[in-house]
Amino acid sequence: MATIDELRLRSERLFERLLGAESQQPGLGAAADDQRAAKSFAWFDPVQAHDALMLAAELAVRAGSRRRVSAGLSLALDAADLAADQLPAGMVRQALAIFETHHRSARRLVKPRTVAADPGRFAPSRRPSPVATGSSDQNEAKLDYWREDALANEHHDHWHQVYPHSGLPPTDWLQWATDVSRSAAAELLEALEPSGNWAATVDTLTPQELLDEFMSRAEALNGPQLRAFFDSLSSTAYRGLFRINDRQGELFFYMHQQMLARYDAERISVGLSRVTPFGPTQWKQPIVEGYDPVLGTRYGRRDASRQLAPAHVTELSAFHVELNDAITSGGLLGAAATPIAVDRVTIGEATEGTDSRLRDLRPGRYLGIHNWGHSRIAALSVDGPGVMNDPSVAIRDPVFWRWHRYIDGLVEKWQSTLPAEDFSDAPAVKVRNDLQGGTGAWKSPDIILIDTSGVVDPTMLPSTIGAGVGGANWDTDFTDSTIVLPDGSTLPTVGNLTTRFKAGQLIDGTPVMHMTHDAFAYAVRIENSSSAPLLITLRVFIVPQQWAEQRRRWIELDKFIYTASPGRSVAFRADTDLAVIKKPAEYDPSDIHPDGGDPNDAGYCACGWPNPLVLPRGTPTGLRSRVAVMCTDATLDNASPEGLCGSMSFCGAVDRYPDARDMGYPFARPFASSIASTFAALDNAAARSVTITHQP
Repeated sequence: MATIDELRLRSERLFERLLGAESQQPGLGAAADDQRAAKSFAWFDPVQAHDALMLAAELAVRAGSRRRVSAGLSLALDAADLAADQLPAGMVRQALAIFETHHRSARRLVKPRTVAADPGRFAPSRRPSPVATGSSDQNEAKLDYWREDALANEHHDHWHQVYPHSGLPPTDWLQWATDVSRSAAAELLEALEPSGNWAATVDTLTPQELLDEFMSRAEALNGPQLRAFFDSLSSTAYRGLFRINDRQGELFFYMHQQMLARYDAERISVGLSRVTPFGPTQWKQPIVEGYDPVLGTRYGRRDASRQLAPAHVTELSAFHVELNDAITSGGLLGAAATPIAVDRVTIGEATEGTDSRLRDLRPGRYLGIHNWGHSRIAALSVDGPGVMNDPSVAIRDPVFWRWHRYIDGLVEKWQSTLPAEDFSDAPAVKVRNDLQGGTGAWKSPDIILIDTSGVVDPTMLPSTIGAGVGGANWDTDFTDSTIVLPDGSTLPTVGNLTTRFKAGQLIDGTPVMHMTHDAFAYAVRIENSSSAPLLITLRVFIVPQQWAEQRRRWIELDKFIYTASPGRSVAFRADTDLAVIKKPAEYDPSDIHPDGGDPNDAGYCACGWPNPLVLPRGTPTGLRSRVAVMCTDATLDNASPEGLCGSMSFCGAVDRYPDARDMGYPFARPFASSIASTFAALDNAAARSVTITHQP
């Protein structure tokens, strides 16, 4: 019997084999095109994504069919090996990734990070250097370094594995047998053995007995038979086996909206305007910008001025109309006569294209304009599959961002119909806007930015920073000043954050220039007016100054739980702790940490934005920006402590997103008055100005 270590090595080698097979596209020509279509895998094609889920479910059944973990995992890898000889490599890789990311026992295996196992897919396109007066393609090339960043692409790819639109199979079989409705369980067993009279039997079974009955029959089916069994299930039975991740529809919009906000800030840093939507009024027009990923034959180029096929324009237009009608009316067409309310989750499910059997929406409707748009745009590529069909490289193409600007506009339109936040549930804490007790905007002395580039161990600072900026120094303005710590050492405070390019390389030695930033931290002085400690969620955002009144342009930096002692206290965070970044923080695509290996590690999801890109690029003269802080009641937020997930902002802690409030709160709804005046008037919120300077 293979040991877990042997199975981990086997899993790693299988992933590498699949990644290698994906890169070996056939030669060119009509016959080769037919072969390529048979071999390639498109995650944004609902049929192919569903097939990947069926395979992931098969692997989960194989793993759960044995009491001994290593024996079950060995069977699952046997099934994956067999599938790799029969199905597109990309499909098998995605199924194996979903299985090893989510299934509890499979987290013992190794899912190597793509940036390490297949660095070739992240090689820079090396287009000619752009000039300000050049073509549209040349101007877009100014941001190739950002769109082609290996860690940013990996973030987008991994998020889609953690939150697959096709759904998730059971992650823990005994827990599944405990939680599944007995009516669904009866249908599942009836489909496996029609003569079993299961409706009268399942209520008498313990969870373990129910699991044994299901597994003994499911494992007897070969791969194609088992996958066909899953496909044959009624909606009730299907939902008894598969599910959507917690608040997935909402996070689909929020994760991409945050990427857009960052992309826009990057664009103005290089002198370009905000990205424009590729929406209904543009679908009949040529896409001016082309993109050639220059990644050999694994991905094809999309030439400039290509145009969607008329049939695809008609298709997308119909999808748009039904979503627009739902947003306008406030209701989605349901399976029953009663409409389904448009809310923060259902609007995302209807837009992305969550599997119809996992929703209460009307069959045949809301098929996923997001996914189909990716597929239709990808079809414009020649000499290979388009990057828009593969989440591991889709963000490289400028049209990705135009497409998502349109998609983001759908949720923005819905959010604009919501009532403004009234902020009446604020905790009894205060963060000052100025030292005189006024309400001046953008000059809070209690948000202190610190240069930590000379600090050897920032983890030691939280215990000492309070003495430096609190106590007798509580009323001191530390803007561009110096903090004296108890041991006599000093820390410079700044009103400017710095970014720069760094020469690096991919794992295979390919040279890349990537963004990074000088080390920084921040401290927030908080006054608790109650007589007891208060558990608060500290939320921190940044935005270019010119967009400070546009709520969807704010970029989330941090969100964490803090205990505010009665009276005055100081919260401290290093840049490597920020909630939005993947943990542990990484600085270079050639120096990365492996994921996985511990089934009890709730941080398995390993989501997060790359640390080197946490700040917008800025400009040589300084991009004027705003930083805002808001304290909310963590007991109402129902937030989870840090450490339960890779990123508190972009992942759920195994089964639940760790914050009950709207994602992006307080910027997820309209403001009753200006953002500046709102922050100035709230005791629990404050804001200040900062510049971001980019140095060569």
